[in-house]
Amino acid sequence: MCLPDKFERKHSCQASRRCVCAGTLEMEDLLRQGIELMLVGMGVVFSLLGLLVLAIKVMSRLAAMFPEPVMEPAPPPFVGNDPELIAAITASIHAHRAGVGSRKQQPPRERE
Repeated sequence: MCLPDKFERKHSCQASRRCVCAGTLEMEDLLRQGIELMLVGMGVVFSLLGLLVLAIKVMSRLAAMFPEPVMEPAPPPFVGNDPELIAAITASIHAHRAGVGSRKQQPPRERE
């Protein structure tokens, strides 16, 4: 069964050609719709990428308006020789090597 007038100008209902039946599309229509869909999709992607570039440029300009605070340099570390500090370090090294102040392991207790 062929569709009415609008499709009959493309095709006639002869035995050699198929009729355009309800619910089917011809190859030309499918190709046209595929190209349209491709162009719309590419346009949407291009538009969104353009918006992304624009947003990044705006944010970089906004970030330039608010510079980071300048941090004061840290004071240099202590370089001098403090005799009390040297004595404390030396005493702690000797105590560590001698085992003074360390916990001695006790043998495990037997259960009664």
